[in-house]
Amino acid sequence: MAGPAADLSRGPVLLSFSLATASFAMATTFVRFYVRRSLYGGFGTDDYVSGAATLVALIATILGILEATAASGERAVQFDVAGRPWYLISATLSKISICLFFLRVLGRARQWRTLLAALIAIMAIITLAFTLFTYLQCRPLEKVWKPFVTGSCLDASIRMNFAYAQSGRSFSLGLSRQTLD
Repeated sequence: MAGPAADLSRGPVLLSFSLATASFAMATTFVRFYVRRSLYGGFGTDDYVSGAATLVALIATILGILEATAASGERAVQFDVAGRPWYLISATLSKISICLFFLRVLGRARQWRTLLAALIAIMAIITLAFTLFTYLQCRPLEKVWKPFVTGSCLDASIRMNFAYAQSGRSFSLGLSRQTLD
């Protein structure tokens, strides 16, 4: 059993995982750009979106590192709230990049263009809604990590239902993308 001074946060494990995945993402993005430049002499829209996803993921990783190394729980929650939308935006940009790749490959088939364009629009709209929800759930936002601050937050059940909706959206759009493979 852990002693009273034991670090139960798993911060070092989370830091290691975050740094490893960020390094892998950066490396694969650089390889992708090198290959595309070497073979095709340029980049497509999907490459630029993939590069943007990697940069946004890097920002999210930095916020995750700051969260894991925060001196207090309150400060950690601040970085957590700040980082959540960045992770989602990065994941969404990666998914949009895949859709854009399929558009480039399957672009002549109208039904695929329509389906992929709809997926891109749905993902972008829901990600924007989640980002706004995260930053507007409490007025002032500081109330998220300081409950005693004067202000108001949305009811906890609304926040929970929104999280369920976000998870369901992620699952269903992932399933939709799998049908393309």
